[in-house]
Amino acid sequence: MKELDTVLLHYLEEDYSLSDATQKQAFELMLDMADPELWLLIVGQSTYDNKDVMGVVTKLQNTYNA
Repeated sequence: MKELDTVLLHYLEEDYSLSDATQKQAFELMLDMADPELWLLIVGQSTYDNKDVMGVVTKLQNTYNA
């Protein structure tokens, strides 16, 4: 999914290196998710029971909505 790739790539280029270990681990956990599941998180149609993952999702949402 091109939109998902764009959002994830932007995060990697702009935010990943500035993230702490917990945020990096959460992002890496997200990469193991199926694309449709991850996309639903980013567009706000789903949630995940992990506050660290949801923190990264919020950053991704801000990128997507910018």
